[in-house]
Amino acid sequence: MKNGTKRTSDLSVLYVENDTTLQKEISTHLKKIFSKVYQAFDGLEGLILSKKNKPDIVLTDLNLSKKNAFEMIVDIQDFDSKVSIIVLSDKNDDFELLETLDLGIVALFQKPLNLTNLNRALQKVILLKPNKIIPPKVIQSKPIQIPKAMPKPVVLNPIQTKKIVQQPIRIEPIVRKEIQKKHIKKEVVKDKSTPIKPTIKEKPVKVNPIKKKPIKVKTVDPDYTQCNEIISSAVENKLDISCINSYKGLIISNTGEIIKFDNKLITVKVTKTQLFSIIHEKKIVLGIRNQYILAKLLRVDKKNNQIILKTPQLIQYKQRDNKNKRITVDKSFKTTIGYDNTQIELSPCDVSYNFIALETTEQLDLQKNTSIELTLGFELNAPSSLVNEKKFTKVFATGIIKRIQNNGNKQKIIIEHKIQRSGQNVYKKYLQQREIDIINEFKMKMKS
Repeated sequence: MKNGTKRTSDLSVLYVENDTTLQKEISTHLKKIFSKVYQAFDGLEGLILSKKNKPDIVLTDLNLSKKNAFEMIVDIQDFDSKVSIIVLSDKNDDFELLETLDLGIVALFQKPLNLTNLNRALQKVILLKPNKIIPPKVIQSKPIQIPKAMPKPVVLNPIQTKKIVQQPIRIEPIVRKEIQKKHIKKEVVKDKSTPIKPTIKEKPVKVNPIKKKPIKVKTVDPDYTQCNEIISSAVENKLDISCINSYKGLIISNTGEIIKFDNKLITVKVTKTQLFSIIHEKKIVLGIRNQYILAKLLRVDKKNNQIILKTPQLIQYKQRDNKNKRITVDKSFKTTIGYDNTQIELSPCDVSYNFIALETTEQLDLQKNTSIELTLGFELNAPSSLVNEKKFTKVFATGIIKRIQNNGNKQKIIIEHKIQRSGQNVYKKYLQQREIDIINEFKMKMKS
């Protein structure tokens, strides 16, 4: 490896590439760095070798035969969430989409490939990966010596503490004041030669409420002030910001730039894919130096790829992991819940591996932490990609109601569920299939 990088023999890499010439050149380079280099010439072979060898790093092109590169990436991440994926591809629609999609890609490089940039990305991955072989120095390292005797903590004498607490420090001056007051009163009564005239209380001046109104003090929201400071700093320093949206549960994330902030309105320049996703969602999350601001869409300038936002507010934002990634279901998905010997069919909104959100116009007598039975039905693609048909499948689960939200006439129910063992693989397959369908739908709408 260039720049004096040593060979790393305890990590493995898989390179997936259709072009045999490029496959040979890059693989030869990788063998100088890694002792285990696997080669695949299509997406299906890449998936098979990943399952068999479980490489630490996967390098792949996006233009693959036999299996779509997006499908291969999602499938690999499903059985190995710790794998680091790097994409090397020509500049095309899929490349631009992957720049926006948040699929957990470590790096994305455009062909023709610059080996120096690839080496830097590999170096970062190598440093982050835990060593599989423990170096001898670590085994022979001496344990941390703990001192035999620790100094005893200083303990206050409880008797002294009691005395200090019981001293009546404030009682004495108060008693003296009371005695002085009583004494003065007695002297005033006895002394007839110099009577004290009683003070005349002045009547309060009535203020006409029409002429004089109470002054209203405007309270400043600290969050709003902080928002202003964060956004103004981004404009002044021309900072790149993160733009985060969701399309049917698919996270759309890319960089943007705030070009104007005036009269509480924010003008942001974004990518075409981000523009499309914000039109769909009508809001956006802006990430600025590890702080996140939620803003609503006001107007769109398609010609200049600009959006005008309003009502910014600071939020706590945390991206969901793959298991808790909630995706919108398709029309085939049906849900039935059972409780108190009652079966009710409800409309599902979105699902993940562990959660499901349901909606109903009926006000059901359900309580938080209630245990229920679930039946989930959906259409699943045929096992063979050569057969273009779908089969309706059912899986069963137990669940606990975690949250109930009343939104006007609708009731939203969030359920944490556990799929029965016999249906876990089928349910996981549906989630993968649905994610790929949403990606393809997003691509088609972008082109149109």
